[in-house]
Amino acid sequence: MFPILMDQKERERLSEFKPLFGFEIPNELSIAFINQFRKQIEFNHDQTVERLAERGGLHPRELVAAIYGMDVPTYFGKMKNQLSDEQTVFALNMLRMKLNEFEKTT
Repeated sequence: MFPILMDQKERERLSEFKPLFGFEIPNELSIAFINQFRKQIEFNHDQTVERLAERGGLHPRELVAAIYGMDVPTYFGKMKNQLSDEQTVFALNMLRMKLNEFEKTT
């Protein structure tokens, strides 16, 4: 399994948005799901997926950047230090959509 990197404070803060995304924020994702994006994840972070998992995983926004084939600076643009909870909710929704697609094919 591959961990989702979010601290408890962020998870609690995002719980107010649950009606917008309607699911629990996962603590981890299957390696089979992550492996679809392995090349981009490893390119973006200059580490193997296994090493990233050992170090705590990736934040949902970082995963979405890889899922859509973008490097982190392209995905985040100039707002990297000003990211909002709404952007994380968007990333969680995108993750859920991709997970649903993946689950339908496996």
